[in-house]
Amino acid sequence: WIAGPMFFASLITLCIWLYWVNLELRNEWNSETKVRMAEEFKWYEELTLEDYTANKLESCQGNNTEQPFRPCFQYNATTGSYFSPTCMQYCAKIYDGCTVSFMIWSTPLVISIVLLFFSFICAFLNPQSSAAAPSTFGKIFVMLLFGLWC
Repeated sequence: WIAGPMFFASLITLCIWLYWVNLELRNEWNSETKVRMAEEFKWYEELTLEDYTANKLESCQGNNTEQPFRPCFQYNATTGSYFSPTCMQYCAKIYDGCTVSFMIWSTPLVISIVLLFFSFICAFLNPQSSAAAPSTFGKIFVMLLFGLWC
């Protein structure tokens, strides 16, 4: 009986997340969102000179003496942007190693997929179901595995 509520919760979570992503431009995964979330997590404290040189982003290093490896961009309330003519959007590549921000942004999607998968497990391993349930479960599991692989 638990498969139905799990499937329903999965769909609700997915729908709410998709609605939230499309509600505003700042909710979409783009360089502005990546920078905003990385700045909130103070990822610049993890940066080193090697991060700038390895990515050929030496021009993106800020001139803050207290935090020497902080990037050149900062939030500008008047423009509503992190970037300026002196610090272009390509400087956001310095935060490509900040996977924490993407993981947090995509958590509702992952939860929805996990709930969907668990609902299939519960439905196909139900003791009151037919004898073909394990083979059907195996087929769906392989299809999901290949679908997530691509």
